Amino acid sequence: MKQLLAQKLRGWMNYFQLADAQRWTQGVDRWIRRRIRQLLWKTWKKVKTRIRALVKLGADPNQAYYWGCTRKGYWRISNSHILTTTLTTDFLKQRGWSWLGCFRG
Repeated sequence: MKQLLAQKLRGWMNYFQLADAQRWTQGVDRWIRRRIRQLLWKTWKKVKTRIRALVKLGADPNQAYYWGCTRKGYWRISNSHILTTTLTTDFLKQRGWSWLGCFRG
């Protein structure tokens, strides 16, 4: 999944490199990072797994329990405070995920 995403994004950046699309790429970057967070949240299928993962990422155990037990949708949770502070852009970059900003020169 990571390699396929990187290939697609590299192709987009090569295609749009001559255009002045900086504002567009910033919006798409935010959307891609949110989609990655959604994907990671979806892979933690069980409540116990979500709580354990959030605590391991440095979240407060009470907040991890609250958000781990939530019934809100994947897309809504992907933009929540708990995921944006634990699954930061640096964390995603360390894990090998990429977005358009990674390919800008």
